[in-house]
Amino acid sequence: MAKSKEEKLININYTAFQFIYWMMNSAIYSFAAVFLLYSKFNNRQIGWVLATANFISIFLQPFLSQQIIGKLHRSIKSVVIVLTLLTILTMIPVIIFRHNHVVIFILYTLATLINLTLQPLVNSLGFAYSEKGISINFGISRGTGSLSYAITSYTLGYLLASFTPNALPVVMIVLALLFLLPLSLLPTVNEAENSLENKESKESYSLKSIYKKYPFVLTIFLGISFLFIFHTIISTSITQILKQYGGDSKNVGLALLIAGLCELPAMFGFTWLMKFKPASYWLNVSIIFFVVRSVIVLFATNIIVIECSQFLQAVSFALFIPASSYMMNQILDKKDNVLGQTVITAGMTCGGIISNIIGGYLLDLFGVFALMSFATVCALIGAILVFVSVRMTSKLDGAKTFLH
Repeated sequence: MAKSKEEKLININYTAFQFIYWMMNSAIYSFAAVFLLYSKFNNRQIGWVLATANFISIFLQPFLSQQIIGKLHRSIKSVVIVLTLLTILTMIPVIIFRHNHVVIFILYTLATLINLTLQPLVNSLGFAYSEKGISINFGISRGTGSLSYAITSYTLGYLLASFTPNALPVVMIVLALLFLLPLSLLPTVNEAENSLENKESKESYSLKSIYKKYPFVLTIFLGISFLFIFHTIISTSITQILKQYGGDSKNVGLALLIAGLCELPAMFGFTWLMKFKPASYWLNVSIIFFVVRSVIVLFATNIIVIECSQFLQAVSFALFIPASSYMMNQILDKKDNVLGQTVITAGMTCGGIISNIIGGYLLDLFGVFALMSFATVCALIGAILVFVSVRMTSKLDGAKTFLH
């Protein structure tokens, strides 16, 4: 009974941990354009801030995992604490030097980088508890993360519109401090004994051997990259898209609220959906709606259509996340499961980098229609590539069980 109560307490704290992380993600990432436009940045500069953060995170995430946590045997919890304190330290100068473009560019990029780097660590901490025999309900914890993202987006939209976007760094400091509270209540997990697993992971990470063993990996990586060029454009340029039709921070907050809430059914109920069809089926459903959503936004004529298109988050992004993760885990060998999640994350990050760089230039030079035309083409290419990669997986031993 004591153990059951301990597990329950850990689940509560871990859920709160996820809840506050996604509040921070909403503030620093989704409202980056609102804050930086108010700080006199143009769209290209905003694109470079987000692209730089995404690009560096590709290298920082494995460095922290392999060198700091793996070789130096630092716990995930201690690394998260350090990164959270760094977030606070980066936001303080942004408040003080709010008219200095160079300071804001460097420090806001760093704060965004830290937030992106925290994401896999937040998830990994849950896996670490599971490996120790502590049952963590990922569906509920990640689902509450989507809920908090939605609530924060809506609330922050009204807050920044009613007061000033300069309040964003203050909000980030408050959220970072709150983030440390459930983290401090979670037990520390020692990662030292996983060194053998780390060696095995390194062996399976030879690009040549990966492609030979799983030919579909390159195709699905490219497909995810193209899909997430579109998805990142919708997520980070929603401010500029709505502004074209007279929208403000309130409209941005409502759009993000709709998208966040629509994620909940798929996040909470995906295991139920898999009773009827396999993960690969739902992955194909999700990519169809990525394309449908892109076309609707491309030809939208007013704010209402844009806001309504956000409801398609429920059958695009919200389905894609669990479907892609489950499919990878089912098809790849157990020792290569980390590889599967890495391919998904790398594809998303690559798409984010490309969209932030090219998107900023398209917005400044040609406008929203050109941006969404580019995004729609990318969504279509990505959907085709992911569909092809799913068909390719049927050739792997044992995969047909999951694909038909």
